[in-house]
Amino acid sequence: MDDESLSSEIRSTLVSLEKQIAHSEAQFEKLMVATTTSMKLLSGQSTTLEGIGGNPKEIKSYLLRLSQSVREEVIEGLRNLEKQLRMVLKGFEDEKRNV
Repeated sequence: MDDESLSSEIRSTLVSLEKQIAHSEAQFEKLMVATTTSMKLLSGQSTTLEGIGGNPKEIKSYLLRLSQSVREEVIEGLRNLEKQLRMVLKGFEDEKRNV
C-alpha cells in the first residue's frame, strides 16, 4: 500500500469515525431526554410522556429497550471502525513486507 493509498484509507476511516461520533452523540442525547422525562413522570411532575399514557412499567421497559438499542448501535459502529483500521494496517504491513 503506497503512501497515497494509506492516506486515503485513513481519511476515509476518519470520515466514518466522525459520522459514528455524531450518531452516538444523538443516541445518547435521546437516551438522556427519555431518562430525564421518565424521572419527572415517576416523581409526579407533568411531562409529555403522560400524554401518551405511559405508566411506570411501560416507561421502565421503554428505557431498558432504548438503553440496549443505544448500546448495540454504538458498539457496532465502533467494531466496524476497528475492522476498517485493522484492514488498513494489514494492507500497510503486507506492502512493507513485499518491499
